[in-house]
Amino acid sequence: MGRIALHFDQHRREMPLLASTTIGRHWSNTAQVMDSRVPYRWLEIRWMGRNWAWRPLAEKETRGSGKLLDQGWREFTRGREPDGPRAGDRVTLGNAGWIELLDPSPPVLLLQDLETGTFIEGPSIESYVELRSEGVLPIDWETEWRRPLKDGEVAMIRGRALRVHLPDSAVPTLNSELDLTHPECSLDIALGPLSATFTIGAISVSVVGEPVRTLAAYAQGRLDGAADDGGWLSRDEVFAIWRGLGGNENSEPNRLGWERGRLRTALVRAGASNVSQLFERTRRGGHSRIRLRLLPTSLTLQLTEDGE
Repeated sequence: MGRIALHFDQHRREMPLLASTTIGRHWSNTAQVMDSRVPYRWLEIRWMGRNWAWRPLAEKETRGSGKLLDQGWREFTRGREPDGPRAGDRVTLGNAGWIELLDPSPPVLLLQDLETGTFIEGPSIESYVELRSEGVLPIDWETEWRRPLKDGEVAMIRGRALRVHLPDSAVPTLNSELDLTHPECSLDIALGPLSATFTIGAISVSVVGEPVRTLAAYAQGRLDGAADDGGWLSRDEVFAIWRGLGGNENSEPNRLGWERGRLRTALVRAGASNVSQLFERTRRGGHSRIRLRLLPTSLTLQLTEDGE
């Protein structure tokens, strides 16, 4: 992802770049620099589709290299030091400080904590939002239906007020024809190490990591239930199975809802379709129950490395 480093008052701070990033002293900027020499709104850095560009927002002594573009923009590229290694191209503000471009990659999906101002990026994002073919949803969307999140929207997710920064490429394009609702779709799960593979004929999609344990818990419930209408599990029931399969003893039952979201995100990224229909939900006796949609005859669950 695009990334810069800010050098002010003998301090260096790195941060990811949004599609449009503003820098200045005012709190409304993406990056706030508490230095009296810095204007309220000093600089904007914007993704132009193929590269980054910058332009000053105040009449201050701002200097930097880069090809001159339209409307006061300059191309923001990485340069080379005389001895060869790559180094960030600098944009300076008089003697107050300067910024450098560390990574010229395009912007990616980011979440910003409004209380701390810090960014959530990389794999940590999957603990708060779920990627779906129709958009990005809060990880806890199952408890209360919500529409896909919009760029710049603020949402309360897992007790945190998060602003969503959503580039156009946040939702991946499907790259396979593996339909999770296809009657011939089979699923093989292994717990040592954690991996799951969905297969239809010669097409397969695999996911790995901790969300597979949650998938295994629902698969175990499906295998233990009646062939036609079994496998329905309450939150506490599936949590007990999950812990029996090695889940963290200190976790809480609502973690499994987040893990289902992480699993669906991994499947979307892998190229599966109809991911939202992997699990079924019903209400019985006033309580919600969930099961894996696939039939027991389509499931194989390997609990240990030796196949038992």
